[in-house]
Amino acid sequence: MSSILARAVIIESDRLLVARCKGWTHAFLPGGHVEPGEPPHECLKREIREELDVDCQVGTYLGRIEHSWEGCDGAVSEINHCFEVTLASAAVTSKEEHLEFTWLPVFEIPSMDLRPPALRTLIPGWIQGDSSHWEILQSN
Repeated sequence: MSSILARAVIIESDRLLVARCKGWTHAFLPGGHVEPGEPPHECLKREIREELDVDCQVGTYLGRIEHSWEGCDGAVSEINHCFEVTLASAAVTSKEEHLEFTWLPVFEIPSMDLRPPALRTLIPGWIQGDSSHWEILQSN
């Protein structure tokens, strides 16, 4: 199975907003599946509204990361289009029963189980001023 996703890198007061499915140990960036014909930046606005009931400003396109793994039903592959995003409010509450959101200190990013794994180095580099375009074709 292969999917195209739009993901939000949201930093507020030296904290990164991450999502988890309830019961899972790994985290991922907020966002979700891009609908056919939907631009990724519009997908993010829709997903953030659905997940958090908050408006957002989609900023710089940071790049894309391909991520593949072996799931319960076989191979899974996704392409994550990542954007810098600013929320209208840092007070977040999940509007999705299966999701929980947490603000984590940015210094914890390299050691957290954040997926795709390439984000553990890309986000800290970006925070420190590395403006390189992310183009990771495989991150397992």
